[in-house]
Amino acid sequence: MEAKLHARLALPTGSRVFDAGAGSGLNGLERQVTVRLGDYHDLPSTQYRNGSFDGVYTMETFVHADDPRKVLRNFHRLLRPGGVLVLHEADVRWDSEGLNEVLWLSHCQNTLKEGSYKQLLHETGFGEISLEDYSHNVLPLWRLFGVLRAIPYALLRLLGLQARFPNVMAGVETYRHWDQGRYVSVRAVKV
Repeated sequence: MEAKLHARLALPTGSRVFDAGAGSGLNGLERQVTVRLGDYHDLPSTQYRNGSFDGVYTMETFVHADDPRKVLRNFHRLLRPGGVLVLHEADVRWDSEGLNEVLWLSHCQNTLKEGSYKQLLHETGFGEISLEDYSHNVLPLWRLFGVLRAIPYALLRLLGLQARFPNVMAGVETYRHWDQGRYVSVRAVKV
């Protein structure tokens, strides 16, 4: 998925890119990367200048945003005019009580409802918004997680401990509720 994300950014060599996720930024780039600990809800202009990045991306971290609008406004501020934002995230229908519980317990309760990325990005100053469905790329891995974790998860549920093991729960329930969402790559440009 990293290769697909890089292709969606479509930035030239030497571009400044903000990884707004859990990436280390160190894989083979130790001398070219600055790593800073932070929270994408609060990106102070003293530390991150306005318009100082050519690209911003998240991969499966935007779903954890407590305030998605605030995060997108921060990303917009960081990007230069014409800068690119790419989000690889879930796009969920939210029509299942079981899925709602899973999203809440895995701190994804603010996952955007299916079809709402375009409107939210437009409202926060982005244009040229496009979505690509990559569900077929992640389904084999989600199936594997669902199968491998099914027995431990059943035991945890029996003991009432599933909330203490959100990654096990998420692996099984994501696959179980596969038909209620999709995995998308969202690309937008700062206008």
